[in-house]
Amino acid sequence: MLIAEAMMLLLIDPPTGRPKVDPIRLETVLGGALTCDFETRGLLTTSPTGPLGNLRVTATRNPDGSLVRLPAHLERDSLMVDGLAIAAKRSYNGPRLVGKLGRNVLTTTTQRLIDRGTVVSRPEKRWLNLVTLARWPVQDLGPVEEQNRLIYDAIVLGRQPDPHTLALITMLHAIDVTHRVVPLDGLSRADVRARVKPIVGKSWIAYSVRVLVAAQMPG
Repeated sequence: MLIAEAMMLLLIDPPTGRPKVDPIRLETVLGGALTCDFETRGLLTTSPTGPLGNLRVTATRNPDGSLVRLPAHLERDSLMVDGLAIAAKRSYNGPRLVGKLGRNVLTTTTQRLIDRGTVVSRPEKRWLNLVTLARWPVQDLGPVEEQNRLIYDAIVLGRQPDPHTLALITMLHAIDVTHRVVPLDGLSRADVRARVKPIVGKSWIAYSVRVLVAAQMPG
């Protein structure tokens, strides 16, 4: 399961299928999660070192100039293939790349989860049946429970997270919803922030997500 798909599952309320965050944060953080799918596989290169806002990002290349290829099991994955093609076109600043990679990720990830039987599509009628809202009740709780356990182990028990789990924690922290999304023994928002900060460190992807969210939020 891609990080983007796991992130989508974490941000759905299982019984109702309602997103736990607003549309701006949801779509933006999914773009960040997909970007993590590339970064954790060594498919993105950043330069120079320094302030996160100064970084330029592009697809990683071999010494002969050819692109580093996707792992074999992802060579036919449309999200990864198309995303790598975008990253290879030019050098981007972080927010721009995250924004470009995030286009249509919500639609694609939910359809994949539907196709696997992990969630079902159950539109909800609101306001005198004049508006239809997308809802995706979770049918298979196994992946959600596993992600929650790994995140709990890292934040509450202090265990070293694997790259996949670290990326999820980083993205949840970027939109400040970790305390609302994952059961963490009643830890306060401040407690969760204090525990998560040293785990995630400085992340150009988290920075980019925050910049994009701030730019789109009203007021």
